[in-house]
Amino acid sequence: MRFLLLPLLLVCGLLCSAGLAHALDIEANNNSRSVVAMAVHYLRPTGHWSTDGWYSIQPGKTFHLKVDSKNTVFYVHAVRVKDGMVYTLGDTIDRWVCDQPFTLTDNAQPAAGGRMALFSQYEAPNLKIAVNFN
Repeated sequence: MRFLLLPLLLVCGLLCSAGLAHALDIEANNNSRSVVAMAVHYLRPTGHWSTDGWYSIQPGKTFHLKVDSKNTVFYVHAVRVKDGMVYTLGDTIDRWVCDQPFTLTDNAQPAAGGRMALFSQYEAPNLKIAVNFN
């Protein structure tokens, strides 16, 4: 019995780690002196785009986020809470966001409390990236 348990645990560990290897891993570094609120727009394995927010990143802190995506292209909307400055970089798109924590599918307009926001495009060729907010 003991000899069967070890191989079973090893197989389970390999299966779990293989599933995590295909997640998009975003490291968000807040180098500013204000809280940064972040929303992420990404392609799910189902083929539907999802927009999730808000992730609060404290000043001087790093926030790690893994999202269920195998796509290397994703979008981030980040705003400095203190003064409302929006971080933009390179190519941008407009997507719906809500004032409260939310998840929206395929850029569906929220029933209430929604607005359009500017999202910057990022690419993570190895499904891992560091994003910096100064």
